[in-house]
Amino acid sequence: MTDEQLAQIGNGITNEELAQIANALIEQYKPEIIRDRDWWHGTDTHSFNIHSPDEDGWFQINVYKVDPVKGMDDYEWWIDLPRVYLVDEQTQRAELKAKIKELLEDNHPAELARLTGAGETLCHQLVHEIYKDGGLHEPQYWETERVGDIWAIYGKTFAGEYIDANGDFLAFDTEEEANKYIQEEIK
Repeated sequence: MTDEQLAQIGNGITNEELAQIANALIEQYKPEIIRDRDWWHGTDTHSFNIHSPDEDGWFQINVYKVDPVKGMDDYEWWIDLPRVYLVDEQTQRAELKAKIKELLEDNHPAELARLTGAGETLCHQLVHEIYKDGGLHEPQYWETERVGDIWAIYGKTFAGEYIDANGDFLAFDTEEEANKYIQEEIK
Protein backbone atom coordinates (compact mmCIF):
# COMPACT_ATOMS: atom_id res chain seq x y z
CA MET A 1 0.00 0.00 0.00
CA THR A 2 1.48 3.33 -1.00
CA ASP A 3 1.66 6.40 1.24
CA GLU A 4 -0.80 8.07 -1.11
CA GLN A 5 -3.34 5.25 -0.67
CA LEU A 6 -2.88 5.35 3.10
CA ALA A 7 -3.38 9.12 3.15
CA GLN A 8 -6.76 8.76 1.41
CA ILE A 9 -8.20 6.73 4.27
CA GLY A 10 -10.89 8.62 6.16
CA ASN A 11 -11.33 9.02 9.91
CA GLY A 12 -14.26 6.57 9.93
CA ILE A 13 -11.96 3.58 9.51
CA THR A 14 -12.66 0.40 11.50
CA ASN A 15 -10.17 -1.40 13.74
CA GLU A 16 -10.19 -4.31 11.25
CA GLU A 17 -9.21 -1.93 8.45
CA LEU A 18 -6.46 -0.46 10.61
CA ALA A 19 -5.19 -3.99 11.26
CA GLN A 20 -5.17 -4.66 7.50
CA ILE A 21 -3.13 -1.50 6.94
CA ALA A 22 -0.72 -2.50 9.73
CA ASN A 23 -0.31 -5.93 8.13
CA ALA A 24 0.41 -4.33 4.76
CA LEU A 25 3.00 -2.04 6.39
CA ILE A 26 4.61 -5.02 8.14
CA GLU A 27 4.77 -6.95 4.87
CA GLN A 28 6.34 -3.99 3.07
CA TYR A 29 8.76 -2.84 5.78
CA LYS A 30 9.44 -6.03 7.81
CA PRO A 31 13.29 -5.91 7.69
CA GLU A 32 13.29 -2.24 8.70
CA ILE A 33 10.78 -2.84 11.52
CA ILE A 34 12.83 -5.74 12.91
CA ARG A 35 16.06 -3.73 12.66
CA ASP A 36 14.71 -0.54 14.25
CA ARG A 37 12.55 -2.28 16.93
CA ASP A 38 10.56 1.00 17.36
CA TRP A 39 9.14 1.92 13.98
CA TRP A 40 6.71 4.69 13.05
CA HIS A 41 4.70 5.35 9.90
CA GLY A 42 2.33 8.26 9.56
CA THR A 43 -0.45 9.26 7.18
CA ASP A 44 -2.68 12.31 7.17
CA THR A 45 -5.17 10.46 9.38
CA HIS A 46 -3.25 7.90 11.48
CA SER A 47 0.18 7.07 12.87
CA PHE A 48 1.32 3.48 13.28
CA ASN A 49 3.87 2.57 15.94
CA ILE A 50 5.16 -1.00 15.68
CA HIS A 51 7.59 -1.75 18.47
CA SER A 52 9.14 -4.53 20.51
CA PRO A 53 9.74 -3.28 24.06
CA ASP A 54 11.12 -6.62 25.26
CA GLU A 55 13.15 -7.34 22.10
CA ASP A 56 11.82 -10.90 22.11
CA GLY A 57 10.38 -10.89 18.59
CA TRP A 58 6.89 -9.89 19.77
CA PHE A 59 5.84 -6.50 18.42
CA GLN A 60 3.04 -4.34 19.74
CA ILE A 61 1.07 -2.25 17.27
CA ASN A 62 -0.34 1.07 18.44
CA VAL A 63 -2.39 3.25 16.09
CA TYR A 64 -2.98 6.92 16.84
CA LYS A 65 -5.46 9.21 15.15
CA VAL A 66 -3.89 12.37 13.75
CA ASP A 67 -5.52 15.63 14.88
CA PRO A 68 -6.60 17.27 11.59
CA VAL A 69 -6.15 20.79 12.98
CA LYS A 70 -2.74 20.39 14.59
CA GLY A 71 -1.50 17.72 12.19
CA MET A 72 -0.02 15.81 15.15
CA ASP A 73 -0.82 12.52 16.83
CA ASP A 74 -3.76 12.68 19.21
CA TYR A 75 -2.52 10.59 22.14
CA GLU A 76 -6.01 10.61 23.67
CA TRP A 77 -7.29 8.50 20.74
CA TRP A 78 -5.35 5.35 20.12
CA ILE A 79 -5.87 1.61 19.93
CA ASP A 80 -3.74 -1.46 20.45
CA LEU A 81 -3.91 -4.02 17.69
CA PRO A 82 -3.01 -7.67 18.37
CA ARG A 83 0.71 -8.31 18.83
CA VAL A 84 2.66 -9.94 16.02
CA TYR A 85 5.75 -12.13 16.09
CA LEU A 86 8.42 -10.88 13.70
CA VAL A 87 11.90 -12.29 13.32
CA ASP A 88 14.43 -12.15 10.54
CA GLU A 89 14.75 -15.10 8.18
CA GLN A 90 17.88 -16.45 9.90
CA THR A 91 16.19 -16.56 13.32
CA GLN A 92 13.02 -18.00 11.82
CA ARG A 93 15.03 -20.75 10.11
CA ALA A 94 16.91 -21.56 13.34
CA GLU A 95 13.64 -21.79 15.31
CA LEU A 96 12.09 -24.06 12.68
CA LYS A 97 15.21 -26.23 12.62
CA ALA A 98 15.04 -26.67 16.42
CA LYS A 99 11.35 -27.61 16.18
CA ILE A 100 12.04 -30.11 13.38
CA LYS A 101 14.89 -31.67 15.35
CA GLU A 102 12.48 -32.23 18.23
CA LEU A 103 9.76 -33.62 15.93
CA LEU A 104 12.18 -36.03 14.23
CA GLU A 105 12.37 -38.03 17.46
CA ASP A 106 8.83 -39.34 16.89
CA ASN A 107 7.99 -38.50 13.27
CA HIS A 108 9.10 -39.32 9.74
CA PRO A 109 10.51 -36.40 7.70
CA ALA A 110 7.55 -36.69 5.32
CA GLU A 111 5.25 -35.55 8.18
CA LEU A 112 7.19 -32.40 9.07
CA ALA A 113 5.53 -29.98 6.64
CA ARG A 114 2.11 -30.92 7.98
CA LEU A 115 3.25 -30.70 11.60
CA THR A 116 5.05 -27.36 11.29
CA GLY A 117 3.05 -25.58 8.60
CA ALA A 118 6.31 -24.87 6.75
CA GLY A 119 7.02 -25.88 3.16
CA GLU A 120 7.97 -29.48 2.47
CA THR A 121 11.21 -28.64 0.65
CA LEU A 122 12.40 -26.33 3.45
CA CYS A 123 11.60 -28.99 6.07
CA HIS A 124 13.58 -31.58 4.12
CA GLN A 125 16.52 -29.23 3.64
CA LEU A 126 16.59 -28.65 7.40
CA VAL A 127 16.49 -32.41 8.03
CA HIS A 128 19.55 -32.72 5.78
CA GLU A 129 21.29 -30.01 7.86
CA ILE A 130 20.29 -31.74 11.10
CA TYR A 131 21.71 -35.04 9.89
CA LYS A 132 24.90 -33.26 8.84
CA ASP A 133 25.18 -31.29 12.12
CA GLY A 134 24.66 -34.46 14.14
CA GLY A 135 27.52 -36.31 12.46
CA LEU A 136 25.12 -38.49 10.52
CA HIS A 137 26.45 -37.28 7.20
CA GLU A 138 29.01 -40.04 6.89
CA PRO A 139 28.68 -43.26 4.87
CA GLN A 140 28.82 -45.63 7.85
CA TYR A 141 25.44 -44.37 9.14
CA TRP A 142 23.52 -45.20 5.96
CA GLU A 143 22.46 -48.34 4.12
CA THR A 144 20.48 -49.22 1.02
CA GLU A 145 17.03 -50.72 1.16
CA ARG A 146 14.71 -51.97 -1.56
CA VAL A 147 11.33 -50.22 -1.59
CA GLY A 148 9.04 -51.67 -4.22
CA ASP A 149 10.93 -51.49 -7.50
CA ILE A 150 13.49 -48.86 -6.39
CA TRP A 151 16.39 -48.61 -3.97
CA ALA A 152 16.54 -45.93 -1.28
CA ILE A 153 18.99 -44.91 1.44
CA TYR A 154 17.99 -45.24 5.10
CA GLY A 155 19.67 -44.69 8.44
CA LYS A 156 21.22 -47.78 10.00
CA THR A 157 20.55 -46.88 13.63
CA PHE A 158 17.71 -44.38 13.34
CA ALA A 159 14.45 -44.10 11.47
CA GLY A 160 14.99 -41.82 8.57
CA GLU A 161 15.37 -41.83 4.84
CA TYR A 162 18.35 -39.92 3.45
CA ILE A 163 17.47 -36.45 2.15
CA ASP A 164 19.90 -34.53 -0.03
CA ALA A 165 20.83 -30.84 0.29
CA ASN A 166 18.01 -29.88 -2.10
CA GLY A 167 15.47 -31.48 0.22
CA ASP A 168 14.82 -34.46 -2.04
CA PHE A 169 14.39 -38.10 -1.09
CA LEU A 170 16.53 -40.16 -3.43
CA ALA A 171 15.53 -43.20 -5.48
CA PHE A 172 17.88 -45.46 -7.42
CA ASP A 173 17.26 -48.13 -10.04
CA THR A 174 19.85 -50.50 -8.59
CA GLU A 175 21.44 -51.27 -5.24
CA GLU A 176 24.85 -50.57 -6.78
CA GLU A 177 23.81 -47.00 -7.71
CA ALA A 178 22.56 -46.40 -4.17
CA ASN A 179 25.75 -47.78 -2.61
CA LYS A 180 27.89 -45.71 -4.97
CA TYR A 181 25.98 -42.57 -3.91
CA ILE A 182 26.56 -43.40 -0.24
CA GLN A 183 30.31 -43.79 -0.78
CA GLU A 184 30.83 -40.83 -3.10
CA GLU A 185 28.28 -38.21 -2.06
CA ILE A 186 27.59 -38.64 1.66
CA LYS A 187 30.60 -37.06 3.32
